[in-house]
Amino acid sequence: METKIILLTLLFMIITMGCEQDAGKKDCGCNNSTVLSNVTYDNFSGRVYHAQLFFDTLQHNNAWFISVNFPDSFLVGGVPQEALLKICNVDLRAISTITDTLTNKFRGASILFSGKLKALCPGEDFIGVQIPETYISQSYVIIESLKKN
Repeated sequence: METKIILLTLLFMIITMGCEQDAGKKDCGCNNSTVLSNVTYDNFSGRVYHAQLFFDTLQHNNAWFISVNFPDSFLVGGVPQEALLKICNVDLRAISTITDTLTNKFRGASILFSGKLKALCPGEDFIGVQIPETYISQSYVIIESLKKN
């Protein structure tokens, strides 16, 4: 009987500790319940854009990204503003349709896409892929539709 009480107490402690850890998880990244913005083929947060799908190995990212250029705006010195998006759903068939035909995945391909932008976790960034000063935003993206441009 005493052994059962000890085991039940230990089990209760383990379950309680697990619940506390889950409660502390941040609502960020690909599983974020909040959508920062929706992107369509012709609109990125109210702006016209050009997008490039590419694979990045710098900063140990080893992931597929979308670099978004806004031709209608420039930083000091004439450098175009950009957004950098890390793709959450890389297993989407539309992505592999494009990536399987690339001769150089690091150069990438010009694309049009639609999807939902999700926030990075606090302290997280992907900078290092290109010139950091040009990136006005970084986020995750869940692609809903993608095609070559």
